[in-house]
Amino acid sequence: SNRISRVCGNEPGQSSSAQQSHQWGHAALRAYTMGKRTLNFPPGTSSASVRKAIEATKRKDISKKAPGKKAPAKKAPSKKASAKKAPARKAPARKAPARKAPARKAPDKKAVTKEAVPVKTPAKKAPAKKKADTPCTRYFDRLEKIAGNDGYIMIRGVNDPDADSDEEHEERSNDSYTEQDMSRMRVVIGSAQRKRYQSWIRTLLLGDQANDRCFLMFDTSFSYTVEEVLEQMVGSLEKQKDMAKRFDMLLALTLNLDEYDVWMHDHEVEFLDTAPRLLARLAKLWKGTLSKSDDALGIDKEFTRQGAHAVLEKFQRDVENIDTCGFAPPLQFKWE
Repeated sequence: SNRISRVCGNEPGQSSSAQQSHQWGHAALRAYTMGKRTLNFPPGTSSASVRKAIEATKRKDISKKAPGKKAPAKKAPSKKASAKKAPARKAPARKAPARKAPARKAPDKKAVTKEAVPVKTPAKKAPAKKKADTPCTRYFDRLEKIAGNDGYIMIRGVNDPDADSDEEHEERSNDSYTEQDMSRMRVVIGSAQRKRYQSWIRTLLLGDQANDRCFLMFDTSFSYTVEEVLEQMVGSLEKQKDMAKRFDMLLALTLNLDEYDVWMHDHEVEFLDTAPRLLARLAKLWKGTLSKSDDALGIDKEFTRQGAHAVLEKFQRDVENIDTCGFAPPLQFKWE
C-alpha cells in the first residue's frame, strides 16, 4: 500500500484531508515500477484505477510466464553419508588351547633288555709318579721347607770350585748326584731385611746405575767409591749392637763388593794406601759376628752359616789375588 500511496502523491501515514490538498498530477509520481518494468499513469489517475492497472499487469505477466519450474527435489541423503558408521567390534581374541607336552612313554622293558646300552666307564688316571728319593731331592726338600716364600741365594753349586777339568762341569741328571756332591752346595736363606740391605748397599755403590741391570760402566775412579762406602759402613757396623742386623748388613756389603769387583782389577794407586786398613776392620767385624750363635744372628741351623763361610772364602781369595803392582804389600782378609 505504501507503493500505491506514493504513486498517488500521498506520504505514508498522511490523513485524508492532507490527501485532498495534494495535486494528483505530480509529475514525479506518474510512474510505478514493477521489477524491471515501469508503468506510467497520466496525471489525475485515481488510486483505484492504478490498483486495477497493476493487478491486470500482474495477471498478464503470470499468464505469459512458462510453467513454473519445480523446485529441485532435495536429494535424499545417501545412506552411506548419513549412516553413522558403527564402531567396528573386535572379535574377542580366542585363546589358543594350551598344548600339553606329549607324555613320555615309559621305555619298554623288553626293548631295553634286548638292546645293550653302552656304559662309559671313566678313564683311570695313571697313578702319580712318586718323587725319587735321592740326595738331591732330599736336600732341596729341606731347603724349600726352611726358605719358604723368602727364597734363598745360591752361593756355590755342586761342582768342586777347585776343579778345572771339564769332566767336573758336565751336565748330569739330578738323580746322579751323591751325598758328597750335595755337601758342596752352599746357599743363604733370604729374608725381607737381608733383601732390603742388599738393595740399599747396591745403591750406595752404583749410584744412578743401581737400577740398570743390563749394562754398567766403571772406570778407575770406582775404587774411590768403594773406599767411601767401606769407610761409612765399617764405622756404622762397629757401633751396631744388634747382631742379627750386623750379620745381614755385613753379608749385603760383602756380596756387593764381590759382585761388582772392578775395583779389584782397576784401582787408583792411592786406594792401596787405605784398602789394607779398611779390609782388616771388615774382617774383624765378620770374625766377631760369626762367633755368636745362630739364634743371636737370626739364621737357620743348616744352610746360612755355611753359606756365609762360602761367601767369605771366595772374597778372601779375590782380595788376596789383587795385583798391587809393587806399590803396596799384598792385601789380606783374615776373617777366621
